[in-house]
Order: sequence, then structure tokens, then C-alpha cells
Amino acid sequence: MSLGIEAYNLVTKFESFSPHRTGGVGNQKVIDWLTNYLRVSSWKVHLEDFSYQHYEGEFKSQTYQIEGMLLYYSVLGKGKIENPLFFRLDDGMESNLINSSNLHEVEELIIQKLVSDAQLSGYDGLILESISKSEHLSAINSHGAYDLNFPIILVDKETFSYIRDKRDFSISYEASVVKNQSSNILATCNIRKKECPFVITTPISGWFSCAGERGCGISIALLVAREIAKYHSVDLVFANGHELGYRGAYKFVESYDKQPKAVLHLGSCLANKNTDFTGTCYSNNFKDISNDLAKLGILTKSPDNNISENEWVGESKCWAAKNVPMLSVAGTNPYFHTEADVTPSVTSPKLLDGFIKSLSKAALSLV
Repeated sequence: MSLGIEAYNLVTKFESFSPHRTGGVGNQKVIDWLTNYLRVSSWKVHLEDFSYQHYEGEFKSQTYQIEGMLLYYSVLGKGKIENPLFFRLDDGMESNLINSSNLHEVEELIIQKLVSDAQLSGYDGLILESISKSEHLSAINSHGAYDLNFPIILVDKETFSYIRDKRDFSISYEASVVKNQSSNILATCNIRKKECPFVITTPISGWFSCAGERGCGISIALLVAREIAKYHSVDLVFANGHELGYRGAYKFVESYDKQPKAVLHLGSCLANKNTDFTGTCYSNNFKDISNDLAKLGILTKSPDNNISENEWVGESKCWAAKNVPMLSVAGTNPYFHTEADVTPSVTSPKLLDGFIKSLSKAALSLV
């Protein structure tokens, strides 16, 4: 079996456990699947638990059929929305509202500003059109530190247009948080005494099916790690809680008392079609690595200050303070954070094969 087909099958398997939200049934199935897969492949596996506040929220209208989702942690308790502020992310404030060119991540401070303005103007809720470039409903990462106590409903373009001018508008909602627990996975292979491990890390949670956003990174991590383990001791870290402000990764790194020889962070949408990639690399071999990544269409930059989180993306932020050679690669595309992110639409064995081979070569060049 070729590397590309092997990887593609892994992506398909990951997708089958959808949805992949932290603490959900699908998320636990992924943990169980990866644990069994790694043990069969002769990796030593350890689960590291962490706690978090799990959010559950729902809404409904007695008058209209409205599809969407409450922004997690935006509000708690029961209530009604009868006079909402309607807002599109591109309503003349795009440059101030987004933290990515694809309109997928709204910064916490901007959310707070929107809520403050809405409350001052007498509104009792916010209906936010949140769509990807493919015009599907796009989820927004959020975490328990928002402390907004103001209902925010995310809808797609069609729903937004449908309900914006309705006069007899009323939506009831109910939301709560409960203390929950989930796990990161640490898998070790080819352990040599007194040798610092080569860390390879990728997140495992996300929105909807997230075949391209997460599944591709997981499959690439498994197969790149297998190659790197031929030459180095490897700590393979599957971090949970990505959509909760990288909570799992931060908790893992806090208790990780080893000093890695290098870190490879595999972020979102790797080996995906129609994807804008970003690469960040801190290494004495930056030129060779950037040339390898250029073959994948990845323009790689070198951080001005490698120990600053602000220079990195995703879970690589959590590892910056380790001050070791590090490569982080991630991307976004029109299916990112949407229900349309399914395996046949976003990737192929050929794409996966190319990424596995080039990223393995780049990783080996880190040290």
C-alpha cells in the first residue's frame, strides 16, 4: 500500500467518528482509535487528562425555522431574543473584526466590543452571519473566558437574509456548562537513554467532520513520526481542546518536563486542495527546510523572536518557550470550520503522499 493511500484511509477513518468536539462521543472514539492504532504499531501510549468547562447550548424559534449555533460560552441560563442586532462580518468592519483573511476566527476583544455596542443600543442578542468562502456556516473557536453573558447566534448567509427583516421575531435559548474531563495522547517510540525526544504534535479536536482540518494532520503525523523514529527518539503528542484556546496543548506542555531536541507542529488543512498555507521555522537549516516546503506551495518565514507565542500559530504557540528548533505548518481553505469539510472534497492520496515525504525531509533537517 502506498503512503498516500494509507494516509487517505486514516483520514476517512477519523472522519467516521464525527463530530469531533472536545469531550464529545466522537472525540472519545478518536482517542480510543488512536490509542489502539499506536499500541498495535509498537508505540508506548500514555493518556494525560485535563479538565475544562464543557458548554452545551441550544435555541429555537416558535415562528421560523432557523439553522445555526449558539457561540459557545457566550451566554448561560435561559432567555429570549426579541430585539437582536444583525451583523455581517464584512459590514464595513472586516479589517477590524477578523484574525484571518478567511473570516474564520473572530478575536475575543472584538466579540466583546460587538456585545458592548449591542447592549448600549438596547439589543438583547446578536445574530452573526459567520460563513466560509464556500458560504457554509463557519464555526468560531471560543472558550470559557469570554464572560459575555449575551446570546450570540451564528448563522449562514441564507438564514441571515431570511430572518433579518422579520418583525415578530423571538428566539428562546438555554445554555449551561459542566465540569468535564478529556485527554491528550502521548506516544513514545525508539527511546534511547539520555537522548532528548523529537516532538511531533497535532490537534485532534475540531468542528463537524473536520476531515481536512484535522484528519489530514493526524494521518500525516502518524506516518511522518514513523519515519522520524528511524533516526530519533520520538514523542508524538495528540493535543485535545484545540477549539477551546488550545487548552489541551497548554496543559500538556505545562507538565512536560523534557527538553525536546526539536518540535514539528502539524496544524490545520495540510494536504488539502485550494488551501492557503503558512509555515514558520526556527532552525539553522532554515534555507533547506524552506526549499522543501516550497515544493508544497508553502511560503515559510523565520520568526523574529522564536520564544514569543505571537510569532507562531495554533499549538506551536504552546511550545515556543522551549526555545528549540521548531517547524509549524498550517492552512485554511473554503471548507475550514464547516460541515462541507469531508474527505473526498478536500484531499487525495497524491496530495497526502507529497506532504508526508516533504515534511519528513524538512523535519529531519531541523536538527
